[in-house]
Amino acid sequence: MRKLLLSTIILIMTITSSFGQEKTRSKHEMFLKASAGTSWIILPKVFLISPEDSVSNAQVLPATNGLTGNLGWQTVFHLGEGWLFVPELNLSYISGEVRINRTIYEDNRVDLDTAYTDQNLQSYVRAEIPLHFGVRSNNNFWVTLGPTLYFTLYDNQGFEEAVENNRVRDNVQLDDDNPFGVRFRLAAYAPVGKRSYIDIRFESDLGQYFRFEGNTYEAKFSFQNISIGYGYRFNDK
Repeated sequence: MRKLLLSTIILIMTITSSFGQEKTRSKHEMFLKASAGTSWIILPKVFLISPEDSVSNAQVLPATNGLTGNLGWQTVFHLGEGWLFVPELNLSYISGEVRINRTIYEDNRVDLDTAYTDQNLQSYVRAEIPLHFGVRSNNNFWVTLGPTLYFTLYDNQGFEEAVENNRVRDNVQLDDDNPFGVRFRLAAYAPVGKRSYIDIRFESDLGQYFRFEGNTYEAKFSFQNISIGYGYRFNDK
């Protein structure tokens, strides 16, 4: 995964450099940027049911929102007629809580004395490489959208801990590794003075599933977030 991340970064730097060398045809701007906001987990309703006796199950649900934020470098290439190509290189944090409701059945009825809930924070630290296109108006407002490649650098394993605390079968394993993936972002930017902007964005991981294969539960849930950012341009146009 580290080799894939390094190769992707080198490729993006090569593309950025080649664009930057064509100053006569394509002006560019470089920004240092940061953002913060709220994030949450999207996960289908899932029951972990013991197929052996069905006397116990655990329902997996998203819970309360978490926090998200990132810090990074953004380059804006002007392609002509107001069109933009906007690659970035970011370090991000994203989190959300997951809840597992454990239920024990007694004589085909829920035993309220043994039912309980476990709720944990799941968080990731990621390296992100957005590759977005956009359009800019005459009064310098602009909109971008496109995919973001992400690579997980740190996983606090909060979801795995919650499942382990509510295990219904001893011989079942959990595979919730999410080393890399793709996100989608839609962002709107407004100028602040001559060198800065503020932006608001919506982002979502692409793809989610929860399935049972052999003796392993395979889980991939997606994060969504809304955040507000600030960017400062430190080169001359």
